[in-house]
Amino acid sequence: MRILYVDSRTRLARAACRDLPHDTDVILVATAAEAERAARHGQFDAVIADYDLPGVNGSELVRRLREAGLAAPVVALAGHDLGARAMRQAGADAVCGQADFATLGPVLGRLIGASVRRVTLIRHGESEWNAAGRWQGQGDAALSDRGRQQADALAARLDGRPIARLEHSDLQRAAHTAAALGRGGVAEPAWRELAVGAWEGLTDAEVGARFPDEVAAVRRGEAVRLGGGEDWPTLEGRVVAAFARLVGRLGPGEEGVVVCHGGVIVGLVTALLGLTRRLPRTLGRPGNTSLTTLEVGPSSTRLVVYNDATHLPPTERARAGAVEVRLARDVDLLGGRPRVDGVTDALRLEARPRVGFSATPGILEATARAALAPNGDGTARLGPSLPGRVGHVILHRQGRTLWDWNIEPEEDEIAP
Repeated sequence: MRILYVDSRTRLARAACRDLPHDTDVILVATAAEAERAARHGQFDAVIADYDLPGVNGSELVRRLREAGLAAPVVALAGHDLGARAMRQAGADAVCGQADFATLGPVLGRLIGASVRRVTLIRHGESEWNAAGRWQGQGDAALSDRGRQQADALAARLDGRPIARLEHSDLQRAAHTAAALGRGGVAEPAWRELAVGAWEGLTDAEVGARFPDEVAAVRRGEAVRLGGGEDWPTLEGRVVAAFARLVGRLGPGEEGVVVCHGGVIVGLVTALLGLTRRLPRTLGRPGNTSLTTLEVGPSSTRLVVYNDATHLPPTERARAGAVEVRLARDVDLLGGRPRVDGVTDALRLEARPRVGFSATPGILEATARAALAPNGDGTARLGPSLPGRVGHVILHRQGRTLWDWNIEPEEDEIAP
């Protein structure tokens, strides 16, 4: 979240920033002229403007910014009714007292939440080839009986949720999952799975035996056209374009839903967040009918929820030899500690296969970001940890994987 804060009272402004969400990137300027220059050269999710500015007052600044095309919400700071009225008339969306820092964060959160566009990506229900352990790219396997049950559970979870636009892959496993929602929907071939060519319908063992060179190249992180089909950069380019088209069809505060495929979800999130393609994978494999939500604002796209399939029975995350680290905010986890004091403490390899940590939001998010960009070289934008939600990082000897983020805790994770 990127905020333009216009206030000549530098000390008070810095104090106010301490009450903003900790992941906020604040550009602090003291005059209207500086604010206009910053707005011309950058994108912001919101503007905070004090009424009492030197030279040009805050209401005139807001009027100029609106006339220049600023669409982001504006929160005005005014110490008297005259200033508050002038700021509202100029185009401010809300007014707070000049020293009322406690309400500033919640007001900003409400306004920004109403202005962003959300896209929720849903992996299809289990297909017959999923159940058989066979590779499926753009082959058209049908849903299994279990997959149809998963689609029904998904429909119950989304019942009553406002959806402005529903799109889905034209492959039947995605189309039939979308149909279970009872919301109509538009088939978009751009949301198809990665084309895997001659790998289609084979088991992992068969792929390894027939295409050892391709498998070795994939493990090295190289861009390989699987079985003569697509490589990951091609998929990412295709789905990023489809994502941009969908976002362009949404209005402020609206949500679009896409029923698609696991490779599509991982490829899109990897591309949008600037992650690297590596093994072990940066992101966990999305479960069938899992939800992944992205928020698109003027300055950035953030991953708010990842791989949330808590409407289904729990599944194993960590394989043998790996450690599952559970990260919780405001949740007392079984096997957990009262808090951790840093990313290194949270991510050190433990002897136990499941380790729970409770921590401050900043530490939780830094820990998850360390899994996404272990060398600090990514542009990952991770949404804030939500109260009462958990995330899971899988530790391997070779690296880390963010398995999920901001999901409901499972019953066996919560301490009685």
